[in-house]
Amino acid sequence: KKSSGGLAVSVDGNCRFSYLDPRMGAMMAVSEACRNLVCSGARPIGATNCLNFGSPENPEVMWQFIETIEGIADACTIFNTPITGGNVSFYNETNRTPILPTPVLGLVGKIDHLDHRLQSHFAQEGDLIYLLGETREEIGGSIYLEQRGFPLCGPCPTIDLAQEKTLQDTLLQLIEKGLVESAHDLSEGGLAFALAESCYALNCGVRVDVSTELRPDYYCFSESPTRVIVSVNKDRESDFLQEVSQVTATRLGEVGGENLQISFSSKLVVSLSIQELFRVWDRALDEVFQQ
Repeated sequence: KKSSGGLAVSVDGNCRFSYLDPRMGAMMAVSEACRNLVCSGARPIGATNCLNFGSPENPEVMWQFIETIEGIADACTIFNTPITGGNVSFYNETNRTPILPTPVLGLVGKIDHLDHRLQSHFAQEGDLIYLLGETREEIGGSIYLEQRGFPLCGPCPTIDLAQEKTLQDTLLQLIEKGLVESAHDLSEGGLAFALAESCYALNCGVRVDVSTELRPDYYCFSESPTRVIVSVNKDRESDFLQEVSQVTATRLGEVGGENLQISFSSKLVVSLSIQELFRVWDRALDEVFQQ
């Protein structure tokens, strides 16, 4: 007998992408919130929003607002997630300089059976790591460029809503059939950041070897949407591969060791202690307030 179901909630937004392309940024905010729900085993069923802008008396700001509304509508139509409510905050400015357009989307999803709940971190050593979706040379508006000291510039990544829906439906099927042990969406920070976050709970590293035409830093830190990393038990790999024919599935490596190791065509590029990465991640906010 299967257990009863439950609900899950996700809140997402990216002001950098919304500044570079308000419509695209809004679509990606909805998509990321839905993707996070799906990674937990929940099917998105409804949405709310908090839309934050400068003065609507500024034509550029009003254009940002209209494009955002259109982008949200396009995405919510694809994912069948009606907007149940929300609010708009205008006149967010300092000395007539508006804030970056910041749509924040809240999504609720339904987990049909709690047996289908999924964790975002790796479950056990020896599991295989797969990337679902395609990584493109899309670093405009990325955290990577920001950390390198570049100004906010584009173009920002683009999203195909139909492909995103296909990915999410495929992942839900994998979860319902018990073919994945964990799922973590790729967003801010890209692949390298998602891999590190997936390691923390297990306190275990990964060994990844990638073959790609992209520059290593682009592959590691691109923020292309419509991507998820999943871990798969070796005994279920063949069953897993039979279910992912509609999406791009790339075997990256496996869970194990003490370091985050990323190689490109067998050449080691990244090797960092998971414990040290977790220490930096865990204490970052404390260190900010100590300064």
